[in-house]
Amino acid sequence: MWSAGVIIYVALSGQFPFNEDVDIEDQIRNAQFMYPEKPWKSISKEAIACIQHFLVVQHDARYTVDQALTDKWVSDKQCLIDIAKLEEEVGKQWLTSELDQAGYFVEKM
Repeated sequence: MWSAGVIIYVALSGQFPFNEDVDIEDQIRNAQFMYPEKPWKSISKEAIACIQHFLVVQHDARYTVDQALTDKWVSDKQCLIDIAKLEEEVGKQWLTSELDQAGYFVEKM
């Protein structure tokens, strides 16, 4: 689940959640993750809250798979909107086109 949080962070922001100037082990132990205004200002609060639930140091307090699948951002159309914004910024549609073909946008949006 920790890795999923890092992957989501990187996918939405295009950068790693760790500060290069600070020891990575200290950042992980202390859950010191950066959410700089650019690009996080344009990313939904729900997405950030979801990521924060994944990146909890204490294993027992971190999201389980079941909790993640029922998270407001993951189970809401906001997730698709955030992904579509990312694809637009990158200039390539990869996930939303697959979801479109599966009829997901019609059902959820």
